[in-house]
Amino acid sequence: MNDSFNRNVVILVFMVSYLYMKFIFIQIRTRAGWNNLTCNPLNLFANSLFQSKEEANNDFERCVVNLSTATTENLFKKQVHEQESVLANLSDIKREYINLTDNVTRYVTDASNLTQRYTEEIDNLEQSQEKANEMNENTNIKVNAYLNQLKYLFENITTFFQKN
Repeated sequence: MNDSFNRNVVILVFMVSYLYMKFIFIQIRTRAGWNNLTCNPLNLFANSLFQSKEEANNDFERCVVNLSTATTENLFKKQVHEQESVLANLSDIKREYINLTDNVTRYVTDASNLTQRYTEEIDNLEQSQEKANEMNENTNIKVNAYLNQLKYLFENITTFFQKN
């Protein structure tokens, strides 16, 4: 055997192997995207020429159902995502509302406690003032009585010195 024959056999085996691998690759790709390939409008039209009316209608219906299912599913997922976003925002708003309510409750409680404390202090001051007023009256009465006694005493002394 000569070298050129061996070279041609190797090239031929390589080409056959390459074409066989390419054929396998195309089959795998075709099977993976079969729905997209068969639902292509041009393919639907071409297939309808070679299929019965019922088979063509079944293929068309299958493609429309798949397309509408995918579209509906995408819209539903989008709507669910938007609802989850709204719920998250509502959750944040609810948390802020609870914090605000707690702050207002604390403020009202503090204001009520201060009002009660000031009311008690005012009551204590009023009681102290009443006691002070009573003591002042008693002191005035006693001072007046003492002054009256002194006046009486000085009048007696004056009278005593005027007679003598």
